[in-house]
Amino acid sequence: MSNLLKADLYALRKNKMTYILLAVCVGLSLMSLGLYAGIDLLAGELLEESAQEVEELGGVGFSELFSARGLMLGTFSLTQNAGLIIPIFTGILILADVRHGTIRNKVISGKSRVQIYLSHLIVATLVCVGAVLITFGVTAGGALPLFGYGVPFDGAEGWNLARCVTVGTLTFVWAASVATFFAMVTKSTPLTIILTVATSFLLTLLVNSSFLIPTDEYDTLYYLIPTCINSYVTSTGQITTEMFAWGVGSLLFFTAANTAAGILIFRKTDLK
Repeated sequence: MSNLLKADLYALRKNKMTYILLAVCVGLSLMSLGLYAGIDLLAGELLEESAQEVEELGGVGFSELFSARGLMLGTFSLTQNAGLIIPIFTGILILADVRHGTIRNKVISGKSRVQIYLSHLIVATLVCVGAVLITFGVTAGGALPLFGYGVPFDGAEGWNLARCVTVGTLTFVWAASVATFFAMVTKSTPLTIILTVATSFLLTLLVNSSFLIPTDEYDTLYYLIPTCINSYVTSTGQITTEMFAWGVGSLLFFTAANTAAGILIFRKTDLK
């Protein structure tokens, strides 16, 4: 297993797509910061001329609508900016093994399919988590001096941020398991991209459907959706202890389920 992991990590370092992904993550973060800063500056100049317009907005200026906390946690969204691109690149990186025929050679050399799958899953997790945390870091580094954190940062907020980041990070661990599943099962770049993106968007639509239900009767059912709590976090910047427990539990369960299903199917597929 260790030799497989070393080989996959070496291939990851040698693949130009790895560095393209990192460049895209940094570039998108800087572009977003520049866009928000421009909007903030323009809106500030316009609203400065009319206090009445600010009052009509509920007494909140555009500068207060943009906060470092909101932008930082927004980087964990799976349906926008770098969060949408990271799982796609992850699947493409895994498929390099298929395109080059390396997987078949690994099997011939005596490596088990379980070990091959798990090695790719570990690498995919490192890519997803590493890329999103770099995006988070770049966004935080630019947003904090530009907009301020947004709310008083005390012990309670520090704990809230830690829980939000934990759920966001585990969401990308889950996303890595999804990308690995489709890459190893379909062995097709177009299908992996389409199915990975479709999974994120379909689950997001399912989560958003909760707003159509006026009661809290079905909250627990929605909490079971792996992206549910993360969607709430990226939109509100807050999380309760109960939601944190549901989010972590759901993400870990479905990551394990994806992995078990992927290994089961991969063990029975033919390698060409």
